Amino acid sequence: MLSVQNLEKTYHSNQLDSPVLKGLNLDVKQGEFAAVMGPSGSGKTTLLNILSGFLNADGGKVLLDGQDILHAQQEELTQIRQKKLGYVFQDFMLLDSLTTQENVYLPQVIAGKDQKEMMTDTELLFRQFGIRDIALKYPGQISGGQKQRVAVARALSNHPLLVLADEPTGNLDSRSGEAVMDAFIKAKEEFGATILMVTHDAKAASRTGRVITLKDGEIRSELMKNGSDRSFMEEILHYLGEA
Repeated sequence: MLSVQNLEKTYHSNQLDSPVLKGLNLDVKQGEFAAVMGPSGSGKTTLLNILSGFLNADGGKVLLDGQDILHAQQEELTQIRQKKLGYVFQDFMLLDSLTTQENVYLPQVIAGKDQKEMMTDTELLFRQFGIRDIALKYPGQISGGQKQRVAVARALSNHPLLVLADEPTGNLDSRSGEAVMDAFIKAKEEFGATILMVTHDAKAASRTGRVITLKDGEIRSELMKNGSDRSFMEEILHYLGEA
């Protein structure tokens, strides 16, 4: 479903070249929930920005359902962002002047979705993620965990092929972080969502099925979940401690 092939990116400043991604290859299957981990400067954020279509690469391909987003025209790329990709950000990125319900409506309106379908889909998402009671509240009136569940609902509202999540538990306490990860699991199991999450949080990563570790712009390992969340977290922490 997502195929990253020989991806390269170098930043240039003061006549210095800083390679960030070095021929990276990555595949994510439909319906998979995978995490990307690694130290600061490993290329995680750059990778996510390229996959989002917000940053150009210097070489390689990014195939989303067979379509190379790196070589898409601007209008085509806009359509991909609106209809094929969903985004969840660390700082939520909700509009304070809109209710939570209106925040979830917004990308659907931009995508030109039928009003009846939009209302039906939004009601389903709010019910599934346990946020119906805050539908008419504004972001300033709800908790961080609730904001992030609204953000997950918004990301799923146009039935995207791929959801990209950037440190979704980074600004949350442990309990709120667990609730957000529950929402991602529900998105995968009940909506068939495909999710790629960048995180520093081993506990959050242990809820996924695969952890891809980056170092110096290259994939260093891929850890597959074969047991409980707890045993997978211990495996992740053990590996990160040795990497």
